[in-house]
Amino acid sequence: MAEAPPCAPLAIALGEVGVEEVGGNNRGPRVKEYLASVGLPEGSPWCAAYVHWCYRQCGVVLEPARSYAMALKFHEKPHRIWERKGWTYEPGDFKRISMDGDHFATWSTELNRIGHTGMIRGEDEKWVLTVEGNTNAEGSREGGGVYFRKRLKRTLYCISRHPHGQTHLRPLAGLR
Repeated sequence: MAEAPPCAPLAIALGEVGVEEVGGNNRGPRVKEYLASVGLPEGSPWCAAYVHWCYRQCGVVLEPARSYAMALKFHEKPHRIWERKGWTYEPGDFKRISMDGDHFATWSTELNRIGHTGMIRGEDEKWVLTVEGNTNAEGSREGGGVYFRKRLKRTLYCISRHPHGQTHLRPLAGLR
């Protein structure tokens, strides 16, 4: 019998596009599942919980789960592979920075911290293609669902990578 292919959190994330909040801001049956994966109640912001939930569906729990309710946890310094600070766009000098499945962060001046995160699904010279929870077509960090987005690299704060098998990842048998 052939082994099942490895599960990719990005594949799970892509399958969630179209999920929308129901019954108010940060509410709805699926949003409640995302939030429950990090121990938060309905009504809480859920962009990072969505990413965490995608990992859980692949049998991997980022620990401690509650800390992954904050977008910042996905972007601690050891995981960053790129930061906007010092980066400038040079036309015709394209070298891909990210891999599909990496995480991006945007900075919130209102909060004075990382305020939103999601997963990268593609990149070109000036843009990253993303899949994000708790956003909308305009790119709000307090949106209404799971969307595909296209973001200018210069609007990102950082890009981070979480390969399976590092010490912060713990396999969880039987979880789907």
